[in-house]
Amino acid sequence: MQPIKLSIEGDYWDSQIYRGRLYLWDMENVLRVYDWDAIIAAISSDPGVRSTLDLAFSRSNYLYGYDFKPLFAQPGVKQSILGPFEALSRVDLGVTRAQLLPFMVLGIDNPFNQLPDDTEIYEKSLYGLTRAGLLELAVRPTSKKVFTSIVPLKLWDGQAIAISAKRRRLAIAALSDGLFEYGFDYAEPENLSHRHVDAVNWMYSSIYCTSRDDGFMAAYHWETLQPSDEGFELTRSDADRPQLRREYDGIIGGEEIFGATGMSWGLDDKVYRVTQDGGLDVVAFHQSKLKDNPTEAFNPLTTLENLIDHREIISAGSTYFGILVEFDRSLIVLGSDSQNVHLYGPVTRWRVFPRSISYENHLHVIRDSCIDVLAFFHDWFLDQDEKPAGIHHEYGRKYRF
Repeated sequence: MQPIKLSIEGDYWDSQIYRGRLYLWDMENVLRVYDWDAIIAAISSDPGVRSTLDLAFSRSNYLYGYDFKPLFAQPGVKQSILGPFEALSRVDLGVTRAQLLPFMVLGIDNPFNQLPDDTEIYEKSLYGLTRAGLLELAVRPTSKKVFTSIVPLKLWDGQAIAISAKRRRLAIAALSDGLFEYGFDYAEPENLSHRHVDAVNWMYSSIYCTSRDDGFMAAYHWETLQPSDEGFELTRSDADRPQLRREYDGIIGGEEIFGATGMSWGLDDKVYRVTQDGGLDVVAFHQSKLKDNPTEAFNPLTTLENLIDHREIISAGSTYFGILVEFDRSLIVLGSDSQNVHLYGPVTRWRVFPRSISYENHLHVIRDSCIDVLAFFHDWFLDQDEKPAGIHHEYGRKYRF
């Protein structure tokens, strides 16, 4: 199923979206922040179209259907809901530079000084990786000032290429220097592995690391603390909730997971490996089994046959609506509904937002003269336990991105 696409004119380097604001770095090393909800509201004056656009681009979690399952099961209801989204997917939506200007909240020289290799917004902080190291800016989501200060705090002077945030930690891919983890209570990042790492993603409490020829997991489990254990807090206000400590289980190589080497990546409940004949091995990951029997934590699901040329892959990833594979002059979305979307032409950068609770259906694709913001809607009505690709959407997700 084709997504709804909104093209925003400009020469951009990177993007982030967080609590109603769109952050765009341009090739002149300027960071501009826009009122995203206002941009979407201004596209159409028709109330029905505005509602559809709002659901597609600003409230992606609303129609996942857990509370509406009895309604969606009624004949014709699902298609009547999908109809307006399908209609908009056939319309060319665009915003010019001039049309974008009234929605700018802030425009400043890039506070990181250099165009970042990667960025992440998490718990009201904007993180950036540059040649100067790992930098942090405090974000004020509802303030016109946007940032508490435009002078970033240097957290680390190491060289890295990618970051991913979860549970008050940053996983850091540092190429030949390996895998690092920065905890918000750490003095500096900890080196977890010296194996080459190009990209990182969280698989619950564990970290999956991708490199061109193979991948591996830095495996962790959660241990429930008892009152007699070190680190147990007797005075916590949420004393009725279990207190957990993250315990390290070691490195699990891609060959142990798949029985073969090859480019692989993972996120939450699934791990993927590119086969020599252009297929994808899909393996389910069960975090709860990792502590007692690591071999049972990985369960082969399926192999998706003859999809891609493994020799030409530049990068890959996954999110709720499917798997993404980048080539030299195209980006393919292998949809969770088993339908593929081919996005042809050179790509400067692409980004998805699986930790969001409002933009998890977004795909941002930066091209030479615009950024395409694509809103996928097919995953809303799928059986999350049965879909062959894409991560499992959990009921009552509480991520704040």
